[in-house]
Amino acid sequence: MPKSLNTNRICTICKKLHSNETTRFLLLGGSISAYGWPVEFKRLLVQQHAKATLVNRARGGLHSFYQSFCVRPTLEQDQADIVLLEFAVNDYYQLANLPVSSRAIGFESLVRQALNSSSSPGIIYVGMQDAHGNNALSWIKPILDHYSIPLLVPPPTNIEEYSPDTIHPKPATAKEWGRVIYSDWARLCNVARKCEIGAKMSIPAVFTPGERPLISPHCYSLLAPNSSDNLTIVENHGFKMETHVFLTRTDYKLSLHGNLAGAQLSLVIPAAERVWLMFYRNNETGNALVKVMDGNETVLGSYSVPCTFVADNWQGPKVWGASMSGINEEIFSLIDPVRPEELQKEVLQFFSQRRQHRPGQLQILKQRGYSIVELPLSNLQQPLPPTWKVDVTVGMATPACANHAIQVVALLTDHANVK
Repeated sequence: MPKSLNTNRICTICKKLHSNETTRFLLLGGSISAYGWPVEFKRLLVQQHAKATLVNRARGGLHSFYQSFCVRPTLEQDQADIVLLEFAVNDYYQLANLPVSSRAIGFESLVRQALNSSSSPGIIYVGMQDAHGNNALSWIKPILDHYSIPLLVPPPTNIEEYSPDTIHPKPATAKEWGRVIYSDWARLCNVARKCEIGAKMSIPAVFTPGERPLISPHCYSLLAPNSSDNLTIVENHGFKMETHVFLTRTDYKLSLHGNLAGAQLSLVIPAAERVWLMFYRNNETGNALVKVMDGNETVLGSYSVPCTFVADNWQGPKVWGASMSGINEEIFSLIDPVRPEELQKEVLQFFSQRRQHRPGQLQILKQRGYSIVELPLSNLQQPLPPTWKVDVTVGMATPACANHAIQVVALLTDHANVK
C-alpha cells in the first residue's frame, strides 16, 4: 500500500481490529447499500471480530453531492474508525445534470471532511455498478487514487442476477456481494496490519481543478440527522410533509410537497454566496418558481423548475419508476423519456411476461430521483446579511406542460468568499 494519510490510518485501524479492540465502521451510500450486501458484510465482520460494529446510514436515492454538505453531524455522531463510501451508481444517474467538475468538488469535499473529522477515520470506497456496467468511477477513481483510498468491487454479475430495475441485486446475489466485498476487505486489512506506520502524514492538496472548492458546506435538509439543520419554515400555504418509508430497508424519504397551483412555501436560511436547491422529482414536477431574496425582498436569484417531460439539459439515462398498487418501484434502466406512451407499453409487457404484477396494476409511469441545481445569485452585498429568504411557488399548468408541483428536500449552501 502506498504511504499516505489514509493508508497510515488503515494500517493503524487494522492493527486495532486484529487486536480485538472496539472498531467502528460507518457506511454511507444509496439504496444498493440500504439493505442486501451490508447484512452479510456485517455478519462476517462481527463473526471474525466480536468488538467490531457497522452503522448503516445509506439511504435510497442519495448521492455524494448531497452528502458533501450534510455529512458533518453524522461523522461527529458516529465517531467511525472506517468510513465506507458507496455512491458510484447514484452519482452516475442522479448527478447527470451537474458538470463533472461540480460533481468532483462535492465528492472530494466529502472525502476531505471524513479525513478531517474528529475520529480520524480511514476511508474505503465500494464501487457498485448496475446490470449494464454503468457507474461514476470514471471521474471518482482519480480522486480515490489521489487520496490512496482502496476500491472494493462486487464480483462480475449477470443481468439475470439483478432485480427487474437492473440496479439492485437479487437477495442471493446481494449476499454473495457482501461475502466477496468482506473477503477483499479482510485480505486488504490482513496485509495492512503488518505494515509499518510511516511518519506523520498530512491531508493531500486539493485535487479537482477548475471549480471553486467548497470551503464551508452547510446543510438545511429534511433528511439531516441533526434537527438543528432542518429547514426553517416561516410561511406555508398548500405544502404538506410527505414521507416514503421502505419496509424492506432502513431508509426513508421526506419532502415538502406542493401540487396545487398557488401553493407557496417560504424558508429562511443563513445567507451564503452559493445556494443549491435539492428536490425530489417525479412525473408531476414542473411549473414551480424558486426565488432567493434579501431582507428587503430584493430578488437575488430565481430558478424555474422545468417540466419533467420536457427535454432539458439531462445528458444521461432517465430515472424512471412505476406506481403499482401504491408501491413505488424504482426503474432506472428505461432510456429516452420522449416516448412515454411507447415506454408504458414496453413496461406493461415486461411485467406481464414475468407475471410479477398484473398489467392493470401499473397505474402510471413516474420519473423519479433527486434533482439538484445551483440557484443563480447576483448583486450580493458585502458583508452578507444574516439570512436569505427562499420562496417556492407552484404555478399553473400550461399548454406546454400539464405538470404543476415540486417536492422540496434541502437547501445546501457554501460560505466561500466571492472572488
